[in-house]
Amino acid sequence: MKVALIPPVSLLGYTAQTDMQLMLPHLVDNKQYAYTYMTHGKDPHQHLILDNGVAEGFIPDAAALMDIGDRFMVNEIVLPDVIADYGKTLLASANFLDLAKTHYKGRILSKPKFMFVLQGKTFEEIMNAARWASKHVMVDTLGVPRHLIATLGVGTGIRSTIAASIQEFTDKPIHLLGGSPFAPAEIGVFPWPSNVRSHDTSSPFNYAWKGRRLIEGIEATRPGKYFDKHGSAFNEDIVNENVQQLLVWAGYDV
Repeated sequence: MKVALIPPVSLLGYTAQTDMQLMLPHLVDNKQYAYTYMTHGKDPHQHLILDNGVAEGFIPDAAALMDIGDRFMVNEIVLPDVIADYGKTLLASANFLDLAKTHYKGRILSKPKFMFVLQGKTFEEIMNAARWASKHVMVDTLGVPRHLIATLGVGTGIRSTIAASIQEFTDKPIHLLGGSPFAPAEIGVFPWPSNVRSHDTSSPFNYAWKGRRLIEGIEATRPGKYFDKHGSAFNEDIVNENVQQLLVWAGYDV
C-alpha cells in the first residue's frame, strides 16, 4: 500500500519520502505549498491526487477544482462528496463528471483519473455506492473515508471489510481517505486485500505534536491551525519514528 503524507506546511519535506501525494485546494495560494506540489506534479515518478476540499471545509466549484488540477498537473481528482450522504454524493459526483466530459474533451494523456468517495450511513449504502462507481466508466478509484469507522460503529476494521467486499465485484483500486484517530494502527493491524492501492494521513504529525507515538494506540486528533504550525512544535524524533512506523505498516522496506 502506498502512503501520502499530509504534514503541516513547515514540514512539507517529508512528502519526498513517498511517491504518492495528496494536495489540498485550500492551500494552493501558499507559495511554499504550491512550489512543493508543483514539483510533485512535474515528477513522472509521483502520483499526485487533488482532494476536493470537503474535509477541510473549503469546497471549490467544479470548474475551479479542474483548473487547479490543470495548474498542478495532477494525476487524479477526488470527486465532490457530501459526508455520510449517499444520495447527495452520487448527484454531486455525477454532475462533476458531466462537466468533466467537456473540460477534458480531446485530452487523453493530460486527463486525470477520478476518485469517487463512498459515502453513506450504513454498510448497505456504502456497497450500493461502490457498485454504482464500479459501473461508471469515468470512475477510476474508490475512496473509503475515515469517518466510516465511527459512523458505521461496527469496529475499527470496517474499512478492511469494505475493501474485501468490494473486491468481490470490481477490480478498481481503493484509496483510504485519511486516518481515523480511533484507529491509529489501522494500517498495521488489519488484513488489506490487494485492491487497496493507497492511503493518505496526517497521523504521524498529529501524534508527534502531542508527544505521542503511533504505536501507543491512543486517540490523538489533528490540532487546530495544523497547517500553519511551525516545525519546531513537532518533536522531530517522534515525527521520524511515527513516519517510519506508518511506512512499515503499509509494507514499505525502510
